[in-house]
Amino acid sequence: AALVASGEYDLRPVDMGRWGDDWFIVRLTIGLEVSIVEGAKPERRERLGWLAYAMAGLRTLADPPIANYAIEVDGEVIEAEGIACIIANTASVGVMELSLAEGVDTSDGMLDVIVIQRADILEMVVSAAEVVAGKEARSVSHWRGTSIRVA
Repeated sequence: AALVASGEYDLRPVDMGRWGDDWFIVRLTIGLEVSIVEGAKPERRERLGWLAYAMAGLRTLADPPIANYAIEVDGEVIEAEGIACIIANTASVGVMELSLAEGVDTSDGMLDVIVIQRADILEMVVSAAEVVAGKEARSVSHWRGTSIRVA
């Protein structure tokens, strides 16, 4: 707020996505993350804070929900199976600069679709190593477009 008041700030456009009547800037998630949030019951969140999400995540990863996604990206139809489908404007997972996919940009005029095929502890370690090495994780599929539909 102080920077805005002083005039010492840069404005830059960011992309937005729309799901029905709702708009989003960061990401829209279908699958795993939803199961984790639903699994972190309000009374646990109140008592344990972020740890409630970690515990729900471990429970969910023990038997992750797998779905078949019909994805349309700029008119191209793609069939994909996975534990999560993410329509993203950022791929950051919020931990140690780890990212779900490379090249995701909040102001490139496009949204990214990321499907995570699987996630077990070994796969997570391998995927984290790949991302740290600057590669996209093998358990992740990634498309980019301006018009995206998911069923």
